[in-house]
Amino acid sequence: MGKNKKNILIIGATGFIGKELTNFLVNRNYKVSILVRTDPFITFDKVVLSQLKVFYGNYNDRYSISAAIKEADIVINLIPSYSYNKKFKSNLEALKEAYISDTLFLEECANASIERIIYTSSGGAIYGNFESSERGLSEDTPLEPVSEYGLSKLFFEKLLKMFSSKTGIKYNILRISNPYGPGQSPSKQKGVISKFILNYINENEVNLYGDVSFFRDYIYISDLLLAFEKVIEQGANSSLILNIGSGQKSSLKDLVGFINQLSSKELLIKHLPKRSSDVFSNHLNIDLAKSKLGWNPEVSLQDGIIRTYEYFISKQ
Repeated sequence: MGKNKKNILIIGATGFIGKELTNFLVNRNYKVSILVRTDPFITFDKVVLSQLKVFYGNYNDRYSISAAIKEADIVINLIPSYSYNKKFKSNLEALKEAYISDTLFLEECANASIERIIYTSSGGAIYGNFESSERGLSEDTPLEPVSEYGLSKLFFEKLLKMFSSKTGIKYNILRISNPYGPGQSPSKQKGVISKFILNYINENEVNLYGDVSFFRDYIYISDLLLAFEKVIEQGANSSLILNIGSGQKSSLKDLVGFINQLSSKELLIKHLPKRSSDVFSNHLNIDLAKSKLGWNPEVSLQDGIIRTYEYFISKQ
């Protein structure tokens, strides 16, 4: 374990970002604990696990949170607290559950007197369909989410600011664009690049919602991890809200074009109408993160796609 490193608790350590961040911080000699619902042996290798303190429990359980944060200086909250599934009768019921869980989490953070909360918001969802300039959406852009997921992120941001003003606990909010890279398992709603590449390799058709001219901001996982480290090391003295992305806008047409250059095959596409929860276009202005952190993303979309493709090919 590294000397003079803060005790860091990661909540949501078995997701894509959480897994990669846990491995990254352990390898950087940080003192890391994780709160998980299931056995982490299928997520982390023995070397990493030997250096982790593992707590078992649920984010929506007060006692699980309380036990995990007792020794933490910094809590990194990666939980997408809004998650609709069949146990909920409606989206509103799922939102209500998210709000309750988030409130309980902050109450326990106050009881434990932790130093700082680092929260992963969503640069892709929280701004909604606000039209971006060529320089991208800045942190002072009005927040108009169009999905329940984006609304839950907005709620937590506002709750966290009020919580900080009353307790003095610092916060760093990272509005992350669309992360991708090796190790990402695409879900129904997330991981479009990994999803497209896997279907490209297996010659399966993919659903493409909306117009191919719609653009997004994609950030390669190694660039994101370096941003996290910068925030951990430099974000203690002030409460920061930062966009974390590539700062580049890439259309779905660009994305498909880069994938089709990987080999002689072509991605099979089924064009479908835009869904109500989809943002038309979105890319982030990351000037503030660059100036505050001295951080700059290095991996281009084309290079990141190649690296991700090579990873999935190696796993075939």
